[in-house]
Amino acid sequence: MSLTINWQPPQLQLQGDLTTDEVTRHWPVPQAWLTVPVLTLDLSQLAQIDSAGLAWLLELESLQRRANGTLEWHHCPERLQQLMTLYDLSLKQQRLEAKNNA
Repeated sequence: MSLTINWQPPQLQLQGDLTTDEVTRHWPVPQAWLTVPVLTLDLSQLAQIDSAGLAWLLELESLQRRANGTLEWHHCPERLQQLMTLYDLSLKQQRLEAKNNA
């Protein structure tokens, strides 16, 4: 299933598969996405995701931070949560953070 991205400021809704093939089709991200102070990701319709998809989301997070904004992650599917755990990441109040290993 291909990836459909619906942009209705300040929300991005991802539908379908966020996998390697789709990441290459949706890179680079449009600058318009980075113009809102708080960009909301609605991931409730995400069918599949792989490590390339997670990397794409992390880059989106990084770009939003560089634009002095924040990214809120909503409705993360189980597979995304598993990948985040694998890479030692977590969400706290819809915001991404690295887990402390201390």
